[in-house]
Amino acid sequence: MSSSALRMLLLLLALLVFPACGHRLDLLKELGDNVPAMELVSVSPFSSEAAKSRVLCWLNTYHANHDKRLHAIKRTGGASAISCCS
Repeated sequence: MSSSALRMLLLLLALLVFPACGHRLDLLKELGDNVPAMELVSVSPFSSEAAKSRVLCWLNTYHANHDKRLHAIKRTGGASAISCCS
């Protein structure tokens, strides 16, 4: 995959993952005419029920890998999901 195609893919991913981002128009401007499908994307606020939704994250470890895996998970953003483990 070329670097320009990869960059465009990352920009599209940013639009989908962070749709409420204030930079949406800047991203669309940078993408130009290359992404007509973006016209089909609409962003709406969370419903009150969706805003209250939670995700259960279950991590299984054992004594031989507990410290290594827990450290890796915390390092990659899982720290917010791990409040009871140490």
